[in-house]
Amino acid sequence: MVVLGCAALLVVVAALWLVPGGDDASGGSGDTSPTAFPTVRPTLPPSGYRLADGPDGAAMAVPTDWSPRLRGATYVHEARDFASYVEVGRTTGLMSNIETARAFSRGVASVWSGYVEKSIAPVGEGSRAAAEVDFEYDTSGGSRRRGLYRVFTAPNGATYEVQAAGPSVDWPRQRAVMDTLLSTFYVSAPSSPSPLPLPR
Repeated sequence: MVVLGCAALLVVVAALWLVPGGDDASGGSGDTSPTAFPTVRPTLPPSGYRLADGPDGAAMAVPTDWSPRLRGATYVHEARDFASYVEVGRTTGLMSNIETARAFSRGVASVWSGYVEKSIAPVGEGSRAAAEVDFEYDTSGGSRRRGLYRVFTAPNGATYEVQAAGPSVDWPRQRAVMDTLLSTFYVSAPSSPSPLPLPR
């Protein structure tokens, strides 16, 4: 199995977001509200999920029977058949969240055949709104895989990216996995507010 690494892919495509064409926002892909981050570390995940560790000491819920592994600084949880997975990592850079999402989409399109960007749009409002891509592509085994990619700024001021993907025939389970992870994503906020970045 080839798992598409969020952080690794963004390094490869960091310059591609400047290339024009084919990346206009075209409607939401499900959740249209900002992530409501929990204010305390979750202790009781939903049925069928367990709590797992994430970047910067984060806690989040992932499917109970998925196995964890760490690839560099990216936290990966995979189903037993390796067909479904989630990846969680931290991303840095000068791009806004929607620009990061557009770069991700272009990068996946350059790697996988049959790529279709079903939607790409901000989630929430304001300069720090999250962004999400709903996409589909052909796997090396000939099947179709559908995934969701979300990039968001957490209460600690850091920016994270999450990808939830699996066989297209399993849709909308990817949405349920993504929404459950995001609704339980907890990372400690700094004791004092971080200064906002200077406008560009």
